[in-house]
Formats: sequence, structure tokens, C-alpha cells
Amino acid sequence: MDPATNLMLQRHLGTYQSDLDQWSRRVSATRDDRDAFRLAGQKPAPHSLLRSLGSLTNSHRLKAERIVERQLDERLDRLERDGAEVPLLRDLQRMTQGAWPRQARRLDEMARKAATPPEPETDDGMEP
Repeated sequence: MDPATNLMLQRHLGTYQSDLDQWSRRVSATRDDRDAFRLAGQKPAPHSLLRSLGSLTNSHRLKAERIVERQLDERLDRLERDGAEVPLLRDLQRMTQGAWPRQARRLDEMARKAATPPEPETDDGMEP
């Protein structure tokens, strides 16, 4: 590979890695859950020169994705603990369907559970 091509490749690689770092930090730093899930769906794409050289970008991309996934899971834990409303859960589910299928399934389960009315309790503890 000639030096000019190598230099250009390194520049694109550095830019992509920087974009991934910024993306994961923005998702983590965002206070609003809707904004965090919206930002999580906006993963940076590598330059066309880097797409065919996935081995150069895989480790950095996977690291950034793990950070974002962990952040989404923490937010889901908090939403589940706080008893989030069904419309919010459905909005978040739509935002995650393509890029984060595991979180989308979890949001679907949470929304179904939140939409189901609690079973009435009896005074004597026996089933009716």
C-alpha cells in the first residue's frame, strides 16, 4: 500500500473511532430516556474505504456498541423499577427494533406487563 493511501486510511480510521467514542459518550450522558434511545439508533457508519476492511474497525465498534448496550440496559432496569407508562415503553421499543433487538423484546415484555391490570387480592389470602 502506498504511503498516501495508508495515510488516508489511517485518517478515516481515526475519524470513525472518534465518532464511535462520541456516540457512546452522548448516549451515556443524555438524561432523557427518549433522547438516549434515539441517539443509540444513530450509530456512526464507517467511510466506504473502511467497510471492506472490517477487521480494522471491529474491536472499536464492538466496544462502543457494548457501552451503549449496557447504558440502554441500565435505563431499562430503572424504567422497570420505576414503573414506566406503556406509551413511553412503546415509543422506546419502536426506536430500538432495528438496531437493538434484545432491548426491543424486553421493552415489549415490559409494556405487556404494564398494560395488564394487576390481579385483585382477597382479604383472606385465598384464591376466589
